Amino acid sequence: MTVCVAAYSQSKKAFVCAVDEMISATDISADSLAIKFSGIGSNWVCMFSAADLSPVRPIIASVRQAMNPAHVQETVTEVIAAFKAAFEAEKRKKIEATVLPPGITLEEFYRVGLRQFGPDIFARTYNLIETVEVEVSFLVCGFSEGRPCLFTFSDPGIEKNYDLVGFWAIGSGTNSAIGSLFNLKGVALQHRAIEEIVYRVCEAKFYAESALGVGKATSAFMLESSGERYMLEAVPPIRTIWENNSSRPLPAGAVEAVRQSLKRPSTQGS
Repeated sequence: MTVCVAAYSQSKKAFVCAVDEMISATDISADSLAIKFSGIGSNWVCMFSAADLSPVRPIIASVRQAMNPAHVQETVTEVIAAFKAAFEAEKRKKIEATVLPPGITLEEFYRVGLRQFGPDIFARTYNLIETVEVEVSFLVCGFSEGRPCLFTFSDPGIEKNYDLVGFWAIGSGTNSAIGSLFNLKGVALQHRAIEEIVYRVCEAKFYAESALGVGKATSAFMLESSGERYMLEAVPPIRTIWENNSSRPLPAGAVEAVRQSLKRPSTQGS
C-alpha cells in the first residue's frame, strides 16, 4: 500500500525518486509516518512497498551487510544475490514461526518430516509451506561498474529489470504512476532535462495518490553516479504548480468531433 517511483536522467547521470510516507494497517492508516527508502552500499538505493512491514528492516540489514566486505564490487549481480539471500532467510523464518511445529527447522522438516510426521501431515504441512509469502516488494536503483541499473525484487525471489525503459514504480499506486510516465509524448523521459524528470517523477507520485493506501506526504531524492544521495526539498512548490495546472480542458475541436459521433445514421428506406 504505497507508491515508489524512480527514473533515470542520462544528462545528470542520476536517478530521481519519489515515495509516499503513509503506513496502512487493516483498518487504519496515517500519513507522514515512514521513510520508505534506504541506501545500500555506496552506489545503490532501495524503496519498498509492503503488506507486512516486519521483514523490511531485516532484509535491508542483510543486504547492507552483504555489501560491506572489501571484495564486494557492488555489481548488479551481487546486489540481486544479496536480495535473494535476504528473502530466503525471511521466508524460512516466517515458515518456522507460522507453519512448522515448535523447535523444527525447515531443513529438518524436509530431511526427516516424512518419517517423523507421516505422509498425511507431511503433505498438508508442505502445502502450507508453499503458500507462505514475504509480502514486501523493493524498487532498487543504482550503478553497477558505472552503468545505471533499475529493477524490482519481490517474493518468491524474482527480480525484473527496467534498465531499458529507464523508469518504473511499485505499490498500489503503480498503474497511475507508470501510466502518467508512459503517456508522455516525444523524447524518452531519460533523455529529457533533469528539471523535467524531477517534475515528472513528482507528478507521477501525485497522480498515484488516487490509489488506496498512497499518502499525500512525499519524499523525493536523487542518487548520482558518484554515489552521492540527497533529498529534494522543493516538493511543495512542485505540487502547487501541478495542482494549478492539472485540470484537463477540452481541446479545440473536441466538442464538434463528439457531436459528429453522436449523430445517428439515416434510417431512410428501412
